Amino acid sequence: MSSLANIYRAHGSHEKAIELGSRGLEIIERVCGPEDAATLRMMVAFAEILHDAGRRQSACDLMELCVARSLERLGPRHHKIKERQQLAKVWRKELLDSGKGKDGTDADGEAHDVTDEKLY
Repeated sequence: MSSLANIYRAHGSHEKAIELGSRGLEIIERVCGPEDAATLRMMVAFAEILHDAGRRQSACDLMELCVARSLERLGPRHHKIKERQQLAKVWRKELLDSGKGKDGTDADGEAHDVTDEKLY
């Protein structure tokens, strides 16, 4: 489902990409668990879809949740941790530079916070 969502993303069909990405993440999280490597990869992919669709707050929150879960699951020395941390940091800076802080709203007007609640 991630591949199909990315095809829609590449063609600019953001709402369809979000729909498929969200559904795919829900399924993989239910089947594999929230800290499984496949779930973490899907979280990154879905965060990228959200970011490209202009839902930067949701994307940043999801990426920060992914970083927290990755640290628990993979440990701080795993090669993916630094990459995910950097992406979350860059996205958070974008939000701050645009005048939206931790409790900002994204393009759809929804406020989000980083917790283990569903962000998708």
